Amino acid sequence: MSLFGGLAIFIACLGLFGLASFSALRKMKEMGIRKVLGASLSHIILLFTKGFAWLVLAANVFGLPLAYLLIRTWLQNYAYAMSISPVLFLVPALLLLIVSALTISYHTLRTALANPVEHLRQE
Repeated sequence: MSLFGGLAIFIACLGLFGLASFSALRKMKEMGIRKVLGASLSHIILLFTKGFAWLVLAANVFGLPLAYLLIRTWLQNYAYAMSISPVLFLVPALLLLIVSALTISYHTLRTALANPVEHLRQE
């Protein structure tokens, strides 16, 4: 189970990495214009990661209640009752946000540190 769980997380990170790569290619010119007009590195990084953070938070908003209902239904079949604490949901949500931030950080930094002249010259 651990092996397949790790494999599923790895495949999800690859998908997120590909989505970040696609998004970075589409936004290179926009980021170049922002850098030329004086945007700071932190502003560009925040602008790029904000879209992915909303996707991860939306996944948590829809996924956590569903997981709670499924776990509660599954645990009702056992003779000994067990309480479900919020920590069981908050820690994975926080870890998911951290892993997704680490996954897209490569493309975020590459886009933010790129020379804007190279991308604006193509027109």
